[in-house]
Amino acid sequence: MEEKVRIVMELDKNVVQAACFLADINLSDEVWQKMVAEPILFPTELMGEQKKEMELGIAMAALGLTLQKQEETE
Repeated sequence: MEEKVRIVMELDKNVVQAACFLADINLSDEVWQKMVAEPILFPTELMGEQKKEMELGIAMAALGLTLQKQEETE
């Protein structure tokens, strides 16, 4: 199996509520509790036509953060 980088991104409730507002969805307490109960796998196929650009942007951010952290520990 190919080794992959794991990237964790956290969204607070205000961001999720804003997304629900834009999508005209009611964010119930039950749905929110399910969302925070465990990590949500985000399939890159959901990125559509901009998949490569988004993957490269995320990879650049992850690489930059890793290099910055490395410099701080040296």
